[in-house]
Formats: sequence, structure tokens, C-alpha cells
Amino acid sequence: MMDFCDCADKCKSTEHGEILCISMTKRDITDAELCAYFNQICFCCEAVRDTFGRTSLHLAASVGRANVVKWLLRRKQININAKDFESGYTALHRSIFYGKINAAVILLQAGASNLLDYENLTCLDHAMKNYPFVPNSYDDGEVYVWGTNSNYIFGIQQARQTPEIWDIFHKEYQFEFVKQINLGKFHCVVVTGSGNAYSCGHAQGGRLGIGSEQTMLTPKLIKFTDTQRQSPIYCIQATIARDHTIFLTECDDSYQIWSCGLNTHHVLGFNPPPQKQLTPKRLPNLKHIVDGVCAARYHSVAWGPKAIYTWGLHGGQLGHDQNTQKYITTPKLITRLYKMKSDIQEVVVSSGATVVLLTSGDIFVFHEYQCRILPPRQKLLGVAVVGGRLNTNLDTSLLVEKNSELKILALTQHGKILLWQESDPHLVRCVLSCNREILPTQIFMNMCEILFVDNEGEAFQGTLKNRKKKSGESSTAAARNTFHRFIERDECHFVKITKLPRIHRAISITSDSKGGNFAIIQADPRAGLTKLPEAVPGTLTLDLKNLLEEADEDDFVHDVLFKVGAVIFAAHRYIISSCSNTLEKLVFNEKIVEIADVHPDIFKEFLLWIYTGDCNLLNAGPCPKHLQQITLRKVNNGSSIKHVQNSQTEEVQDVNEISAIEYYKKNNKNNKEASPGVKDAIRLLQDFAKKFEIVNLEKRLSKLTIRNGQIVNLKNYTEYYFVGNKTFNRLLLKDLYDVTITTKGGHVLQAHKCMLVARVDFFQKMYSNRWHTKSPKVEAQIHYPKNVVEVFLEYLYTDNISNPKALDFDTLCSLVILSDEYFVVRLREICEITLCNLLSFKNAVQLLTMASLYNAEKLKIVTMKFICLNLCAFLESKSLENLDDDLLDKLTNFYCKFNKSIQTRIITPYSNAPSDEEIRNISNMYPISLDIDDDFEIKNKSTPKAQRKRLKSHKISLSESKSDNSLIENSIIEKSEPDHQQLENNLNDIEGATCDATEKSVPIRIKAIVKAQDQIQNEEVHELNLVKLTSTQSDASCSSFDTFCEEFPVLNSPSTSSYSKSPVKSERIDKHKITRISQKQRKRLSSEGSTKETNSVSGMYACVY
Repeated sequence: MMDFCDCADKCKSTEHGEILCISMTKRDITDAELCAYFNQICFCCEAVRDTFGRTSLHLAASVGRANVVKWLLRRKQININAKDFESGYTALHRSIFYGKINAAVILLQAGASNLLDYENLTCLDHAMKNYPFVPNSYDDGEVYVWGTNSNYIFGIQQARQTPEIWDIFHKEYQFEFVKQINLGKFHCVVVTGSGNAYSCGHAQGGRLGIGSEQTMLTPKLIKFTDTQRQSPIYCIQATIARDHTIFLTECDDSYQIWSCGLNTHHVLGFNPPPQKQLTPKRLPNLKHIVDGVCAARYHSVAWGPKAIYTWGLHGGQLGHDQNTQKYITTPKLITRLYKMKSDIQEVVVSSGATVVLLTSGDIFVFHEYQCRILPPRQKLLGVAVVGGRLNTNLDTSLLVEKNSELKILALTQHGKILLWQESDPHLVRCVLSCNREILPTQIFMNMCEILFVDNEGEAFQGTLKNRKKKSGESSTAAARNTFHRFIERDECHFVKITKLPRIHRAISITSDSKGGNFAIIQADPRAGLTKLPEAVPGTLTLDLKNLLEEADEDDFVHDVLFKVGAVIFAAHRYIISSCSNTLEKLVFNEKIVEIADVHPDIFKEFLLWIYTGDCNLLNAGPCPKHLQQITLRKVNNGSSIKHVQNSQTEEVQDVNEISAIEYYKKNNKNNKEASPGVKDAIRLLQDFAKKFEIVNLEKRLSKLTIRNGQIVNLKNYTEYYFVGNKTFNRLLLKDLYDVTITTKGGHVLQAHKCMLVARVDFFQKMYSNRWHTKSPKVEAQIHYPKNVVEVFLEYLYTDNISNPKALDFDTLCSLVILSDEYFVVRLREICEITLCNLLSFKNAVQLLTMASLYNAEKLKIVTMKFICLNLCAFLESKSLENLDDDLLDKLTNFYCKFNKSIQTRIITPYSNAPSDEEIRNISNMYPISLDIDDDFEIKNKSTPKAQRKRLKSHKISLSESKSDNSLIENSIIEKSEPDHQQLENNLNDIEGATCDATEKSVPIRIKAIVKAQDQIQNEEVHELNLVKLTSTQSDASCSSFDTFCEEFPVLNSPSTSSYSKSPVKSERIDKHKITRISQKQRKRLSSEGSTKETNSVSGMYACVY
């Protein structure tokens, strides 16, 4: 064991830091033992570092020791944002890098900052890299919106500053995922992956396509009707402008174009042009294939791989000659791009321009009746355009329009952004204000800013700062290949970007033209849950079979007896009556029913079919021996029938007494089908089923027979009949209700006792002999809402739920709790699987807590997977703070096993670490408690001194001192000696804060305390001489203790103390009058009493020490 006698309160020993860090990797040492060891090894264990700059908090977060992290933060006030020397990692970085979610949650709760490391990555960036996101593998998802929402394009919702899920849409259409969203000034249109289109906002002119001009505050489905086509129509794309909407649909493997809205500038494409169109109307088929559409305020475009069509106001942006008419009413082909060598890759439009991107990388710009070609430098993935001017001589309304500069944004295949604008007609690269590499995959541009999504699912918005043009810039310098030289900063546009919060799975981003409203499509967070668990098989058939087999004359569950010959069968009236009306009339108001002309074994098979929907005579294969021997023979010319056993009626002959031929004929005759006069067990059961009008059983038995001891099909010997599950309806046979169930709120439901007993063990014990009551009807209480109990009873009768997706979230959660309470496993698992499809960021923590409390293991596993797949979003929202410590530890262990990249990040114990015995010996000698109050304030040492508030000294009252006894006791556990160094530091801070001019005005008492402190430190500490008490001394101590107790009488006892008596007038203390003195008098009094004060204070400290 090393000697640490030289350690001081401001220790900065690297050796101590090494020991503390390597001790943290010991796996067999508990957290309490480690904290006790740290507390004794180094006086400044919260500040020392190892050679890599790691503190004990770094290692505690790396190995996931949550209790040690709490102890260092709350007792030692360690610097939570300290970075190591190697990578610039904080403790939060290391906890996420090593997958220790429990430590990361504690650090975030304590106020850890989301700082950058040496690679300019935050802790959230590390969480995303632990499980990388691939945007190209997703086509649709959820919509997140934010903005002013000035014209209710998002429906009824307030303005938002940060992206949030579009609740109005996703709550109403839970199972719809958005493929495309278009935002305009007055409305928005959404296209889903299932081929539906929805619109919301102002509907003047019919821009919503819903058949009316009424404003819609919630998204409404757009219907496409075509009398010429009977097949369903799927919307695959939509584009909107200010006053109209264009749709592209697919039907019968062909594409159609639809349009609706206001037709002021002939943008709808119909001839003759209508004033407006309230519902989508299909345009005539075009000559060339069309697989894309786009629209602006004054024109519309339809394009395919070989051709492009435009129509609307011809203001120079349509790509046609200037000497044509003012309006192009119907789609017209642009001849300049016809029969090009390269196919058309993408077309984008603005109010004043049309931009076409070819697969070769060429960009064609139709603007001001011109066609400009931007030469390709490399292959492009996409383009965006804003601005442009139109010919104002065509329409006076164009004079009101605010013309803006034409700008074109291009994205290369290597993730570089290029910008072209009229004022700077070159494709110039844009440099992003980020010190790490970002690879955009989709771009969008509005009048104010640039928006893009990168390859990791993050989204950014940036403002453009144009480059500074050099005077006299030669064309030869611009023509040089940028590949062979470094790009100068002045030759690029600078884009100051900001990362959008709560966006981690972005697919695409868009906004309106002026940048007032925004929308992002994020991949479904449940997309990574590829395979959901399945519920266990149903047990209704087995439960009813057990109910029939366990039925007895002496139980109190059956309510009818069947007497078949000498055998009595106990049964249940509700189950018998639910089979047919004939049986219902037979058992109604009858306790004992006699059945004649049927064998007991046949009747037993009949009851088995009624209860389970199956019996031994319906299964292909060997027939049971006791059923093979039952036949029906005609006696006395058919006047009567007689049941006999084949083994009992046939004469047994010795084989030696007959010839071989006779024996062969006899066996061959027995193997043949029974003669018309003899009926086997199947025919007997069929006749019995026909007698009671059970058609299903009769039809199934008519196709079977017994041959050679085998049950076979008459038509196909290999066919096997599937037996469906038997189900019942609780709402039928109301006259047979014998159980009254009272639910929460006083609602009453009726049920049948036999079904409850068969399905739930609780009711089976409740209605057993010991619990039986003589009343015909019994009562039960289930303290859950009525709708929950109704679904519960439905499951007991049918072994399933009719439509679990129609149930709301609260009902499903209540069913999970109710089924766990009554041990109904299959119902609980059905609800678990349904809840798995409803997982979201808002309810995941709640579902995980519920699943752990109520044994919903399948839901628990799926919820943990969901959190692990979207860990970055949960850490950013800090929603995991609501989980308890045990559940956080389980989630951490699951995450380390679930994520393959985390499995290899393991910190193994160091070989030179202290032994377990050494750590345990020190912890046993100086134990500490880890019971820390969660509300205890965490002091962050990384906070600047200017921001710290100086604590004011004040007098402590008696009540306050008593309330702080617990804190004092806890501090005594950690430090047995007074913290003189801390007191001296505080006094030095006070003295340093005062200037020379005010030094004389410092109270003399503080200086006396400092001198007394120095004197205490210089004194030698003498050992205490303990004297063993003798019997006389112990008696004396006891007597002194008794006298001490007399001063504090027992409660409610008469007061004997003199302090409780009111003082007489002569004993009253005269109150001192408060007189004001001048500052000079104060200085004189303080100087006179300086010596006395110093002596008294030093003597006081000596006594205390």
C-alpha cells in the first residue's frame, strides 16, 4: 500500500490520478467500496488526472458506474465538463462512446454541456455514429413542421420555433406515412406512401381539390374519380403553386396528370380554360411518357425522360419562342430539348424560370425568352431555383410582383454545393461554416436561406454570404481546373449553417418560397423494428376441454346433468345452448335431461365437439379401439335397434377348427365397409347430430368413414380437415346470465359463470366449493372502466380481440395491466403487439416502465430496441430521466448487446491496478454512505467565477440548526476533522476581493480568526488518553445523566423547570436602547477591543479543536 501522507487539499499528483483511474476498472469492487477508497487515497480525488488527462469521472462514465458518478458530482463537486488530453472527450462523450446510457442520463441531468471534442463532434453526434442512419433506404416517414403558420397551412396549431411532429395529421391518420409534402402561401398538400393525397389550408378557387372553397383546418383526403377506369388510382406526386395544384397519378401501369384550383393564368391545362376547378380533373394523355410534374404561380410543367411540356403565362420562362401568344393554354412540348442525347433527370421551377437538369450534368435555364446552358463540371444529384423576372408588358399584375435575382443551387455527387446567380454567372462552390465534413444528400432553397439534409440524417439551414470579387480577375485564372489547386476562401461563397434540433432521421426538407414555414420528412422511428413478436397460441379449446373433463355432479359450476343409460354427464347450459336451438329448448329449465337411443361413448364425443369444436371421430388416422367396437344393428325387421360391442356379440372360434379359405373370407368381409344394416360410430354420431340439427358436425361426418380401423375420407384418403377454434358470443342467451360484474363507475355487465371459470384461474378459485354461495346469480367486481372490461370479456369468449388496432392507447395499457392481474397471458401479449405499433417518442418511456412493472416482456424488448435505435433523440429530449435506476441499468446492458459497435468497446482491468483486498480493507476502515438525496444541488465547478453568487453569512436560528442535523452528520462521515483549508481559502478570497483603501475597514474579528487558524495548524496533535471507567465512576456518570434528563421532562408532564415560569417584574431583563454611532466612533471602539477579541477568539478555537 502506497504512502499518501504528502497529499494536500490541492493535490495535482498524476500518480494519484493513475491509481484512481485504473481502480475504476475493477469489476468485483462495489461502487461504495470504490468511493470509500477514493476518499482516503487522495484529498483532491475530484481534480487529479492521469497522464491522458482523464479524471475519475471520465472512467466512472466509461464503465457505467452510475453511483460513483453521482457521488463525484454531488459530494465532490467534480468538474463535469472537463476534457481529456487525448481526444477532447468529456465524461458525457465517453459515456455515450462506450454505450453507458445510465451514466449519460445522470450527466445530462446534472447539467453537462454538449461540447465539441477535437474532431468537432458533440455527444449527440457520437450517439448517431454508434448506429448510423442510411437515408436512401427510406422513401416515406413522419412529418415535422415549424414556422409561423400564418395562413393555417398546418391546420390549427400555434407557431413553432423548432421542428415538432405534425400531430394533426399523424393522429388522425396513424398508419399513413408521408412520401412528399409541398408548402405554399395558402395551403399544403401531402402525398403518402399508400398513394393517397391530403390537403389543408385556404381553399379559395379550389386549390385544395376537395370540391369546395371552405377552409380546412385539418388535412382532408383528395379523391380522384375517373369514369373510364375501374382500377384504383394512386397519387405518386403532387406540386403546388399559390393558386393551383398539379397531381401525377398511376392507374393500370400508366401515368395521368390532374389539376385543380384557380385558372387566372391558364395554368390548369384545359381547353377551353375554366375560371376555376374545385376537384382534380384529368388532363388529356400526352404523346410522351411523363413521370414528373412541377408548378409555379404563372406556369406548370410536366416532364419525362425524353420530353418536357409547359403551359401558362408565356413571360419568358416556358422555353418557347417570344413571338407566340400570351398564354399557352394546353401542355406544349419544348422543342429545344427534344431528342437530346442525355435524358432529363430533374426539372425545378420558380416564378420566373424553368431549370432542367440532364443526366450528363448539363443545366438548361429557360429565362427571359432565352435558353442558357451551364457547362457541367461533374455529375449532379439535384438542383434548386428561386427568383427570376417575367415580361411585365404581358400583364399589369406583374408590375406588383417583387422581382428578385435568379439563383440556382446545384448538388454534386460528392456532396458539394454549387451556386449560380445572375450577378455572378459562374458555378461557385459554397463553403459551410462547420469544422467537420458534411455530405448533403438533398437541397432546397427559398428567398432567404439554404436548406439541406446530409447523409447521416441531420438537417441544416444556412444563410448565404457572397464571395468578394477581386478587381481585374482574369478569365485565364477562372478557367484553371480547380482539381489541381487549392480553393481560396475568397473564391467561394460562405454559408453560415445551423443544425436543426430534434432531427436525426431526415429524408427530405422543404419550405415555402419566402421561408416562413418549413417541413421535414423523417424516417419512421419504428422502421428498424423489422420483426415484431407473435402472441402465444390460444387456449380456449384446451380450457373448455378441461372444463368438460373436470365437470362433476358435486361441483358448483355445472347447471345441467345428462343421463345416458347408467352414465351421468355434468355439463353447462350456456355452452350446450349456444350450439343449436334444439339443444337450447332441451336444456332450458331442466336440471336433469335423459338421452335415449345413444351409446354413452358416442354422447361423450358429441359433448366434446360442442365444447371444443373437435372430437376423436373427426381426425383422420387410427380410430380409438373403444369406438371401433360400437355398432348399431337392426333387430326384428327394423322395429327396434340395439347397441352391441363387436367383441361381445361375435362368437369366438378356434382357428384350428376352420379352414384357411373360410378364415380369409371372414377377415375380408370384416375389412369391407359395413353393410346397410350395420352402422359404425361415425354414422351413429352423424345421426345424433342430425337429430339435434347440428349441421356443421353432420356435414363433416358425412365425408368420413371407418375402414380397417382407420378414419378416412370417402373421396380423398389423404385430405385432412382443418379444425377451427370454437368461439362464443357473450351477448347471446341473455336469459342464461348468472354472473353480474360491476365495473369502475358503477356500470354493470352480465356474463356466464362457466366461461369465467374455464378461462380465468381467479374465477375458478372464487366459484369453487369453498367460495360457493347458494344464490343462483353471483356478483364480481373488476375495478376498470366499462370499455376495458368489455374487451376483456370478449377475449374470454372468443380467445381474441375483434379489432385491436381500433382501441386507443389508454385502453390497451389498461388491458395489459388487467390481463397481468388475472394471469391472462395471450390477451396481454395481443395488447403488447398492438402497442408496439403505436410506439413513439412521447410514450416509449411510459411503455417501458409499464412493461417492466406488469411482466410485458415482449413489449419491454421492443421498446428497448426502439430506444436504442433512436437514442440520439431520447438523449436530446432528456426523456430518459424519468426511468428509475434499475431500469436504466437494464437498458444500458441491452444497448451494449444490441449495438454491435459497442460490443468491442470494453475497458479491461489494468494489470497494475490495486488489489481487491487493498481496496476492501480501506473501505472497511473508512466506510461511506452512497444514499444521496436526488434533490441535492449539484455544483458545477466549470461555471465561471463571475457567474457564481457569493453566499452571504447570516445567523442561524435554533430551528434551522436542528433541520440541518442530517447534513452535518453526513459531512462528519466524510471528514472527521474540520476543513480548515477551505475556511482559509474563503477568507483569502474575501481579503483579495477588497482593495487597499478599504483594508482598514475589514472587521477585526476575521483577522483574529485567521491568526487563530494559523496557531491551530502549528500546534501538535496529542493522543487522547482514554481512562477505563470503574463501577463508581459509571454510577456517577449515570447520576449525572439522570440529572441531565430531569432538565428535559417527559412530554405532557407537568412542568417543573424554572424556565417555564413567567418571570416576576423584578426578574425581567431591561431592554437595551439602540443608539446610533458615527463611523469614527466605530473605528475607535474596534481598535480598542482588537486585542481582547483576538485572545478570546483564539481561546475559543483552541477549545473547539
